[in-house]
Amino acid sequence: MRKHLLSIFTLLLFAVAIPAMGEGIHVGYTDGKIANDAEGTVTGITGTDATIQEAVFITPAMLKAYASCQITAVNAGLAPTSSSFPEQITVWVRAEKDGEDLASGTGNAQGGWNAVQLDNAINISEYAETGVWVGFAFTQPKKMNVIAFLLSAAADNTGWICKNGKWTDYSKKGALPVEAIVEGEGLPQHDLAIVSAKLQPEIIKIGDAVNVKATLKNNALTPAVNPVINYDILDGRVKGSYTVAATLNYRDTKEVVFEIAADAINEEVQGKITLEAAWADGTADELPDDNAISRDITFAKEVFYKKMLVEEATGAWCGFCVRGIVGLREMTEKYPDTFIGIAVHNGDDYVVKAYDSWIGGFIDGYPSCLVNREYVADPGFEELEDCLSKMDVVATMEVKPSGKVEDGMLVLTSVLQFAKSEVADKYNITYVIVEDQLPLYQTNYYAGGGYGPMGGFEDMPGHCDIIVDDIARGVYPSPNGEAVGLAAVAKGETYNHTLTAELPTYANEANTFVVAFVTDTTTGEIVNAGKGKIENLPSGIESVGFSVSSGESLYNVAGQKVNSDYKGIVIKNGKKIIK
Repeated sequence: MRKHLLSIFTLLLFAVAIPAMGEGIHVGYTDGKIANDAEGTVTGITGTDATIQEAVFITPAMLKAYASCQITAVNAGLAPTSSSFPEQITVWVRAEKDGEDLASGTGNAQGGWNAVQLDNAINISEYAETGVWVGFAFTQPKKMNVIAFLLSAAADNTGWICKNGKWTDYSKKGALPVEAIVEGEGLPQHDLAIVSAKLQPEIIKIGDAVNVKATLKNNALTPAVNPVINYDILDGRVKGSYTVAATLNYRDTKEVVFEIAADAINEEVQGKITLEAAWADGTADELPDDNAISRDITFAKEVFYKKMLVEEATGAWCGFCVRGIVGLREMTEKYPDTFIGIAVHNGDDYVVKAYDSWIGGFIDGYPSCLVNREYVADPGFEELEDCLSKMDVVATMEVKPSGKVEDGMLVLTSVLQFAKSEVADKYNITYVIVEDQLPLYQTNYYAGGGYGPMGGFEDMPGHCDIIVDDIARGVYPSPNGEAVGLAAVAKGETYNHTLTAELPTYANEANTFVVAFVTDTTTGEIVNAGKGKIENLPSGIESVGFSVSSGESLYNVAGQKVNSDYKGIVIKNGKKIIK
């Protein structure tokens, strides 16, 4: 069980003046640092004096350690960066988020944390089997948004916001800063937890060391001096400990990276590595459920290397999007074996509607990009290179796509090989047809050098004719793909996936390729990707350059009629032509 995030009332920097309370523990989903690192606010909440409520559910699993204690107060957070705040907030505890108050309290409000005492304490023993909702209410200042989120949320975070009587689930956005303050006899004095652990990489080449990144947290009141992380690989094949050279006070976290020699493992095998937090002096942990965490580990003779796949949201109308054009171009030139770029266009001749609409749901503006569908980033070269440097080197599978045309249809195939045996029903596969060397009449805000150098665009005009690569021409069967169709896979075996689709619009068969990538549907992240050629692709563009006779009509690839001075791919008398 993950131990949830706690804080001490006496350490709060932003508490309102309330009667003194004893040392307490805060139970919730945040890390207690709203005053320093609130990561975002909800859009669409501003309005004219709207009535707002925020609530989180404190589960039975979170409460069971404090069954002999009481909830005495609620800690409520408001975005510290807002320019104004409501005068007061009303905190409450309920059996249901829209039910009657079991207890409530009112206090003055300010940016950051606001600890407000309840009018009566709630005995946790009465709700240890059902859990409780903890929240607060206020009147939203006109045109102001004081709702804050912290992205460092627990995986099982639940957070709801109510505006004028309508509740909406915001749990996927991050942790809402609402906490229950718990006091009483029997509060745990010793409670260490491993809150996260990752192998870098998960698949180890035989003979290499195991690299571990783990985060240790002190969830109780006694400082942890030089705590220990014990490790066990493959049920005792490799055992040992790593000392964390630090003192962790209550609610402190410490991320550590360490290396484990694994010379004793000299054959291909897969299993588990377990990490367990322990007190250096051997003191028993009072809440041991969260002490240990296990991860899959595989030792292999052969490993597969991961590609970095970037889906860039761009458009000819976007003057800053030349930064992404340069970023994808320079990444491809410098890292041809590691980097794959896909330019997803908006508002110009190269729009793939399904792809454009899909990526628009993940970004806040142009240019932006998705990196392996793990996070949104700027598509500039330095940013992308930094993302590559932090990416896992080894992948759990290899993806080798190819394509061919049969009977006028596009047949796409991927050969998938797995580095470990596993259940494979969580994997989806997506195909994208991309094309290089296409003309674009691009808006260029870097003209004149006012924004500094940008791959030569500083020497070009504000609107310029350029040639661009990596343009998405079709996505199959959709941006989210389809199931690979494998229930289970064996380590080292190869499997084929095939999809048949209609040919997309393209200009030149020599510059057209297929990209395939596999996503983990449980996380949404791309596991690995590949890029391949397409055979038997018919010629796409019949001619380059043309003249227009009186009365002749021209159309863009979307079927819209255009003028004779239009630049790009046009259709004239049924033929695709580049101007």
